[in-house]
Amino acid sequence: MEKQPINIWGKPFCELPNGNLCDACCNVKEVSNDPSWKKINKIAGQDCQFMKRVKENGQGCALYGLGPNRCDNYHCSIETESDIKLKLINYALEQNLVSLNQAEEAVKRLIE
Repeated sequence: MEKQPINIWGKPFCELPNGNLCDACCNVKEVSNDPSWKKINKIAGQDCQFMKRVKENGQGCALYGLGPNRCDNYHCSIETESDIKLKLINYALEQNLVSLNQAEEAVKRLIE
């Protein structure tokens, strides 16, 4: 059985502490000049054209799991660089996707 990746919130994949899906990487991550991302070309800090707002409908990416042009393999796991993790935490906090306490817990996990 394959182990599920744990994200910066201590949850599997893109799950937030409240059970919704996170869309922070749909804004924070840069996606360009990579043939595996044919449909997506965006700069960091810009909302991806395929993102769905979590607080509107509880979903993240409209392409998630839909073939080769997807962001499924990007994940805010332990391997993600610390500066990106902090940007993801900050974005999630600014967008009210997580509480201040949840953001603080995520930061604590980073420094442990």
